Parts: sequence; structure tokens; C-alpha cells
Amino acid sequence: MPAGQEKGEKKDNRLLAIISINISSFAAVGIAASFKMAAKNGVSVGDFQVYRAALMFIVMGPLNFLLGKKPCRDLQARGIGGLPATDGQRALTMCLRSLFGVLNFVLYIWVTKMIPIALATILFNLAPFWTSFMGYFINGEKIYIFQYFAMAVCLVLIVCLTLTKDSPSTATKQKPVNTYADTVMGIVISILASINGAAMNISNRRLQGTHFSVVMFFHSLLGFTIPLLILLLYSLITSTPLFQYVPAGYLWLTIGAVCDLIGCIFNVTAF
Repeated sequence: MPAGQEKGEKKDNRLLAIISINISSFAAVGIAASFKMAAKNGVSVGDFQVYRAALMFIVMGPLNFLLGKKPCRDLQARGIGGLPATDGQRALTMCLRSLFGVLNFVLYIWVTKMIPIALATILFNLAPFWTSFMGYFINGEKIYIFQYFAMAVCLVLIVCLTLTKDSPSTATKQKPVNTYADTVMGIVISILASINGAAMNISNRRLQGTHFSVVMFFHSLLGFTIPLLILLLYSLITSTPLFQYVPAGYLWLTIGAVCDLIGCIFNVTAF
């Protein structure tokens, strides 16, 4: 058995990984578009986070039961130096993965308020570059020459797309929605979010032997409880009501949460 690979850890399936990561990327666009519509009905980033995590928890709880999975028993992770992971290492890896996952969602949704969805998605998908390098240093995974070449080509294209300006005819028809400061801040946050996303992917990799329903159960549990406590505290201090929207607000919340559920399933599957 290769060093660092524990019993029960899945073998790599590159085709499945490529398909899964592309579906996850499409779902991310659906999440951002849904939030754009939900925000018009007064939905905040915090509300969206709690709602999507609640839906995920409601789905993953029964799914684990139907599949015969017990989250605490079936949580597997890579140990250090090829040794089996201790209970503490498994718990820490899962907690870090959940934390990175929540930050990933919040930063991505937040940044779509500053820059266009297209630009946010392009910068957000820098994550595979950081994942490759972090995977090499943290998980000891090789990077092949053709991967360097592919990453270089993609990076150049991403930079070109980011720096592309609208044509004069388009610019005269559309008024700028965000200020220059918003755009710069959005780009910076998007890059930081992509690095955070890479950390989440590395955590997924270290949890490779764990079924996606178990990973998402813990992720949704942390992503629901802690943000909800923060929102409740904020509501008590500011006397702001929570989750009081017109039906359209709940409709777009639900669509975004479903897109997130699909995206998370395929993101975990990819790694």
C-alpha cells in the first residue's frame, strides 16, 4: 500500500474527477446567479449560508441513515507520515474541511456583490493551481510536466480574461454598477477565496476514504449551527428580523441551496 494511503481509501479516477469538478463549477455559477436574485428580495449572505447548510443537513441526515453510514464511525482521514490517523487527526481534518467550506461559500457569495459573476467565477477557479502546489507539499502528490504546461496555459487565459475590457459600444450602453474600489477589493477577495478553496480541496483529499454523505453531514452541521448562532446574536443586538422575505426570496434561496448541494456533492466526489 502506498505511503500515506490508508485502508479503504479510494483509487484515483481522473475521468470522474474531471466530470465532477466541471459540474461543481456549473453549480457555482447557479449559486451566484441565485444569490443575485435573492439579494433583490433582501436576502443577506448570512441568511443564504444558514439556509443552504440547513437544506444540506436535512438531506444528508436521512441519506446517511439509508446508506447505513454512521458519521463518527465512518469518518476516515490520512494520517501523518503514512501512519493511520488518530481520532484527533480525523476530527481536526474534518473540522478544517468544514471551516474552509463555509468560508469558501461566504467569500464567493460576498464577492459577487462587488464584481460580475463571470469575473468572480474566473478568479475563483484559480483554486486548481493552488491545489496542485499545496497537494505537492502537504499530501506529497506528484505534478507531471503536462500538468505544468496545462496550468500555465490556463493561467495565461485567466489573466487575459480578467484584464479584458468591454468594447466602447458595450461600455456606452451599460453604466458601471460597482466602483473601482469595489472591483479591486472583489478581485483581492476572489484570489484569497481561491486559495481557501484549495485548502478545502486538500482537506477533501485527506478525507478521500470517507463517503461524501459523511463529509457533507459534518460540513452542514458546522455550517448551520455556528452561523445561525451569529445571526441570532446579531438579531438580538440590532432587533433585525430573520428570514422574513416575500415568496420570491425563498424561491431563489431554495434554488441556490439546491445548486450548492449539487456542487458540494461533486466537489467532494472529485477529490
